[in-house]
Amino acid sequence: MQSPIQRASAVAHALSAAWLVALGPFASACGEDESIGRAAPDPSSVAPVCAPDQCEIGGGCRDHLAPNPDNPCEQCNVTVARTRYTAFDAGACDDGSACTRDDVCQAGRCTGTPSFCDDGNPCTRDGCDAATGECTFEPDEAKCGANPCGGPDDDPPLTDDGAGDAGDAGEAAIPRDATSRCDDGNPCTEDRCEPFVGCVHTPVVSDEPVACDDANACTLGDLCVEGACEGQVATDCDDGDHCTIDVCDPTSPEGCRHESIANLCADDNPCTDDACDPERGCVYTFNDDPCDDRSACTTGDTCQAGACIGRHVDPNDGNPCTDDACDPASGVVNIPNRLPCTDLNACTVGDTCADGLCVPGATPLPCDDANACTDDGCEPASGCVFTEHTRACDDASLCSDNDRCRAGECVGQVVDCDDANTCTADSCAPATGCNNELIVSNPCRPTITVTYPPRGATLTEGSSQTITVTGTVGSGAGPITSLRINNVNTSVNADGSFARTITPSHGSNMLVIVATDSFGSQRRVVQSFLWSRGYRHPTTAKNGIVADGVGVWLDKIAIDDGTRGSPPNDLASIMQIALRSFDIGAAIPRPAANNLNAGGIVGTYDIYVNNFTHSPATVQLWPRSGGIHMRGRLTNGRADIRASKQCSAGVFSCWGPGTITGTLTFSAIQIDVDLDFSVSSNDIRVTVRSSNVAISGVNIDIDGAFGWLIEFVIGFFEDDLVDTIEDRFNDQLAPIIGPLVRDGLRELAFQMRLNVPKVQGGGSIPIDLVTDWRSVSCSSEGCRIVLRGGVYTPTKVTPYTNSGVPNRDACGDGTQSLAVPGNKILELSLPDDTLNQLLFALWRGGLLEFPVPSSWLSGVNLSEYGISNLSMTVSGMLAPTATDCGGTGFDAHVGDVKISASMRLFGQNVNVVIWASVRAGMQLYLDGRKIGIRLTSIERVETEVNVVQSQLIGLEPVIADLIEDEVIANLVDQLGDGDLGSFPLPDIDLSGAISGLPAGTGITIVPENIIRSGGNTIAGGRLD
Repeated sequence: MQSPIQRASAVAHALSAAWLVALGPFASACGEDESIGRAAPDPSSVAPVCAPDQCEIGGGCRDHLAPNPDNPCEQCNVTVARTRYTAFDAGACDDGSACTRDDVCQAGRCTGTPSFCDDGNPCTRDGCDAATGECTFEPDEAKCGANPCGGPDDDPPLTDDGAGDAGDAGEAAIPRDATSRCDDGNPCTEDRCEPFVGCVHTPVVSDEPVACDDANACTLGDLCVEGACEGQVATDCDDGDHCTIDVCDPTSPEGCRHESIANLCADDNPCTDDACDPERGCVYTFNDDPCDDRSACTTGDTCQAGACIGRHVDPNDGNPCTDDACDPASGVVNIPNRLPCTDLNACTVGDTCADGLCVPGATPLPCDDANACTDDGCEPASGCVFTEHTRACDDASLCSDNDRCRAGECVGQVVDCDDANTCTADSCAPATGCNNELIVSNPCRPTITVTYPPRGATLTEGSSQTITVTGTVGSGAGPITSLRINNVNTSVNADGSFARTITPSHGSNMLVIVATDSFGSQRRVVQSFLWSRGYRHPTTAKNGIVADGVGVWLDKIAIDDGTRGSPPNDLASIMQIALRSFDIGAAIPRPAANNLNAGGIVGTYDIYVNNFTHSPATVQLWPRSGGIHMRGRLTNGRADIRASKQCSAGVFSCWGPGTITGTLTFSAIQIDVDLDFSVSSNDIRVTVRSSNVAISGVNIDIDGAFGWLIEFVIGFFEDDLVDTIEDRFNDQLAPIIGPLVRDGLRELAFQMRLNVPKVQGGGSIPIDLVTDWRSVSCSSEGCRIVLRGGVYTPTKVTPYTNSGVPNRDACGDGTQSLAVPGNKILELSLPDDTLNQLLFALWRGGLLEFPVPSSWLSGVNLSEYGISNLSMTVSGMLAPTATDCGGTGFDAHVGDVKISASMRLFGQNVNVVIWASVRAGMQLYLDGRKIGIRLTSIERVETEVNVVQSQLIGLEPVIADLIEDEVIANLVDQLGDGDLGSFPLPDIDLSGAISGLPAGTGITIVPENIIRSGGNTIAGGRLD
């Protein structure tokens, strides 16, 4: 910017220049003295000096790429040669000949493709008229001559009509014997000689058929067809005799031949008489002559119906110890065998054939009737004989003693098997003796009563991560022989009480207690509980909110990616839209400056700036320690300026111009603001640390003929005017920028209503996600934002109440931390404490309260289990709880699910209560712009089934399998189909928060990947 002294010097210089311009003609006259006494050069004697982009050709200068006026296939190309033309093959040209086409430039010459002129006559010269382009054909006697057919030179010539004279003028003479020389000996052609051509043979043309002979005895009615002799009908050689073959020989004078085939009728069958009948062909007549069928197994062979047939010989010799057969070559054969047979003695067993005879077996007939009360014997005629006796015996039964034979039976006295146990059914089995079988009933099997912890408990034990499971166990059938708690043997006191201290996992836990009595009967109890050092009970917002509930990372690219596309995808683009909607001209005060001193004589002025215009504002943002730096820039500014003189009582105070008008322009206004971020009362605070406004490229143009003089006067206070406008801009804009950025960031604390579909029964569960500000910290790489987060449902449906959501507390080992690694452009971190609030809200809203639909059992034939009229309801005592503590991976525990069932089982009404606890794999995944929460495969399921009816207790395992395989599997499927807690990432609409933004302007979060870290699920992505 120039000082007033510099401006004064510039004005004086401008006046001097203007003065010299006014005296211009006189100044030119004085300048002629320099050429006195010098002769002017002759232009014709001076060689041209061409520019570097010109060719010097023929004493003249031609521009680069200018064509040769005499040849369009050449041009000036200074990159090749500057003293001659260069070939230009891309030029258009015409070679001036009508006998060429498609003329093109080649190597600096115009060349065309010649026209094709050829009449196909070797006796003519083919050419083209260059002027007209017409083809020409002239006789070429050098090639063909006038008499192509030859003959003696002294023969009188013939004319074309054969009259023997010279003929008419223009007709060519033909030698007298020319026609005879052209005879081709074919009666089907006309032969003649053509001048300049030679012999010509054309087919005979006649209105009537022309007969000929094709010299083929196998054709008839030969006629000329298109210059050739062709037969019209084939010769028929059929003599009507089936005993001959009829053929035609074209070379034979007779043509047809007939050869006998009667010898082909012989069939080599002695039972037929062979002959050939001219009308029927081969004939075979049956005879009844004696014959030989060449088989030793037949006799009396004769011909019958054309075949030789004999009577079969019977080979059976009546001996069961021979195998009888007949060999056609040798006759009857009787071969000894070794088959079983009978020797007619009832006391022998295993008789077999040997050498054609039946030999008695070596083993006698077994006559032992296994009765100790009979004497055994055998008679050859009748077989075994059994005689009773009365001696002492053993009836092989442990249910009797003092045994003795009576009437062929061993009889003893009955043994008493009563064990005096009311839980057994006493009986005796002969093989095993007394049997005291357990009566299956609830009083006669183990009973387990857990006194601590209660079912569905939410426990905390202060600093000790242990609990003691207590209760009692007993059985009406006998003593308890085994008690296992979570598969660990536990001792039982004499009074049936037990106690075991266990170390629970942080979060969800299962208890499986199995008792076994002396009869091997088992009973199990399955229940669940939650354990934590502390709980949150989010019933109403913002009760129980998670302090580090949501983490947000904004990389410097998310804050400003350097581009300003639409829709905006970074904070800088949104701030730029907001700044452009702001009337910056309104920030210029009126007056913009007052009492500016233009010098003691000139006086003071008030400056007014009106009609302020500029190019659209641009904004840049970059993060820094503690906040962000914002730079706004306006360019190409223009305004109307008016300076009003302020008079005082002095003598010269009103000397000089009064009101001055003109225009004020500038190249740029740059606004730099450092903004600090902090959080107070759970709300974002934005403080302006420093700000600066700088105006550059200022120019003032005053109206009127003496504007230059007024500009000289204004030059004295131009610097002060700019400084004043900068200060006033700074005072006006700094308080606006802070709230503008604050209102934009404030919307990052989102509120969202979700409606999650119920598992069954239709409808949905309303869920409110609530966040507010916890902390914010920025560095040169970006800003880390921590939001408090809570999830609530407006209506409680579950009938259960407990301590709420267990704190993760780093799996009980310390203070839980929120992981925001800052590895992506944008990151959204969801800790398990917030995730479990979501699951708790769903549970509280009735997620696990529903009737089991029949479709869940559609794949099971209940009649195979004896079940009909089945109905079931589900009621969950504990909210699903997600955890990665315990070393089993990231999973969800659904504990103490009560399944109440009523059915008819084998015709009886049965009411069953099943308790189930399930652990299933859990997954958070990306579904477009949603983060979905779903259960994957079942990792563990434990059930407890209690049937009241004693006679149906044995079906408890069947019911347990049915519940686990169908009901629990379908429950996990329903909770794992993507609807469980699936929620879209929030669209942050800033149009209502920042004045001037178009409706719908905001930030859209686009996730790209999802990871797990230290109890946090982190979705990384970008802004869109």
